[in-house]
Amino acid sequence: MADEIDMANEQAELFLRQSLANRATGPKLLPRGSCYNCDTHFVALGKDAQGRDVDERGVAIDEKLFCDKDCADDFTERERLKARR
Repeated sequence: MADEIDMANEQAELFLRQSLANRATGPKLLPRGSCYNCDTHFVALGKDAQGRDVDERGVAIDEKLFCDKDCADDFTERERLKARR
């Protein structure tokens, strides 16, 4: 009987840890072809060695989330403030 209780407690603890870990990381953003902060559409200006569209800095369009560091920082700060409300 104690073994079943121990197993149930271990399972509950694992579930709690996973839930807290998921909450801490939050939802992941997926590339969508435009900036999550200012909605600017990314324009391809060339191709990389794998044939993917890249921007003026050589960053693959299909991996971009933000125009630049300023947009990323603005978005992160706004999301942080939303979470505090």
